[in-house]
Amino acid sequence: MHTSGFDPVVMRQARIGRSLREVYDCVTDSPLPDQFDALLAELDKIGKPTGSN
Repeated sequence: MHTSGFDPVVMRQARIGRSLREVYDCVTDSPLPDQFDALLAELDKIGKPTGSN
């Protein structure tokens, strides 16, 4: 039985969680490249209904 209060598995999971949060924050804070933004705009045009049948 582990009684020291420092569980190495929990500490490792916390470290992995912090690392994943840093990567996620970096990606979500990055601006979209212009070409990707233009592609999304084109896809929006294609996906919008043009009228009723």
